[in-house]
Amino acid sequence: PTAPAAPTVTAIAAPSPAPMIDAGAPATATTAAIAAGSTPAQPAGDATDAMRACKMDSDCVAVDRVGCCKTGNKEAVASTQASAYAQSFKCPEAHPVCAMRLVIDSRVPECDNAAHACTMVKPEDITCGGFIKNQHACPSGMHCQLGKIADAGGKCVAGAAP
Repeated sequence: PTAPAAPTVTAIAAPSPAPMIDAGAPATATTAAIAAGSTPAQPAGDATDAMRACKMDSDCVAVDRVGCCKTGNKEAVASTQASAYAQSFKCPEAHPVCAMRLVIDSRVPECDNAAHACTMVKPEDITCGGFIKNQHACPSGMHCQLGKIADAGGKCVAGAAP
């Protein structure tokens, strides 16, 4: 009698995980495109300089980053340009396939005093207070802890003011 044939084993490669994107990292065309659910050849719409122009923090708002898919990522634009930004990108696909995840983007919009452009900033990276015209304020649940030189400002820290 002949021996039974050995079973055939086929290796199946595991699917590669979806790319993880740090909401606090500066957006690039590639990360923006991936976050939007498109390929780098079809990047999500970035806000133009005119859409970001500001003089004070109150000029800036956080809006959903445009793209084929809602990702939870936010973009800082001038409040007068929020509608124009939302209309600045049209997805080339009628029914894109989107990742089933949302980023919790805790960054806040502020007007960069040097560039006069709205930008998204992590709350712990805000330079608050100080003796400047456009003093950045801390978001709710945080307070400004001034350094040794109060005129230079401080950092936002969690908790109520002492």
